[in-house]
Amino acid sequence: MVEHLKPLNIFSMKIILSQMEYPFYNIHLQDGKMEIGVFCYIKYKDQKIPVLITRNSILYEKYYKSINIHSNNGEKSIELGDIRYENKECNLAIIEIKENKKDNLNFLEIDDLIYEKVSQQYYYKNLIYIINFNNNDIFVSFGVINDIFNFNIINTCNINNNRGFLIFNLNNNKIIGACKNSNFKNFKSGLFFKGIINEFINYRENFHLFNNIDIIINIKKNDINKEIYFLDSYKKNVDLKN
Repeated sequence: MVEHLKPLNIFSMKIILSQMEYPFYNIHLQDGKMEIGVFCYIKYKDQKIPVLITRNSILYEKYYKSINIHSNNGEKSIELGDIRYENKECNLAIIEIKENKKDNLNFLEIDDLIYEKVSQQYYYKNLIYIINFNNNDIFVSFGVINDIFNFNIINTCNINNNRGFLIFNLNNNKIIGACKNSNFKNFKSGLFFKGIINEFINYRENFHLFNNIDIIINIKKNDINKEIYFLDSYKKNVDLKN
């Protein structure tokens, strides 16, 4: 691994240019402002969880079940799920979505090495880039990872006053981190996506644990094939008592 940028071929440049143009969506908020978001899959066990990654300001909107997104392909309404994780260090939100193939969304990929047990070791001195935004323009900044400790990425990408968002592995153009707000002298900092994914999965598991109700019913033989009602679904003249 080297500490300076390697020459990029036309294929690599086309991928980066395509990422700058298509997978980033404008999200229309209720106050008339817009936020940036991307879609990707988070792997967990045998699942591929479709999610929206965006700024956490979207979580402070009034309760909503869907959002409107806009891209070069027009405007679409995306139905959201109940899992809405927030990472305040990166001003980041990860929201599970109810995927509809008809939406034909552009999905970015998370680097598969992120899911390895000791994945940090693969990225030391790796070349990276950050796609960042300033007003109505989009920029790309290149740099090197100098260190990863406690899921913190210290890198040399210069994004100035632009709004950095996600950190990509230059070797395969996949997501490996998210930008933080603080600086370390001339270095920029971010969070390694492994830590973010771990927190998202824990949040998701706890949500389902505390929001599910398990009911054990003792049904006698003569009750088989009869209708059963719970809570406010009670039906007059139906007796569930033994």
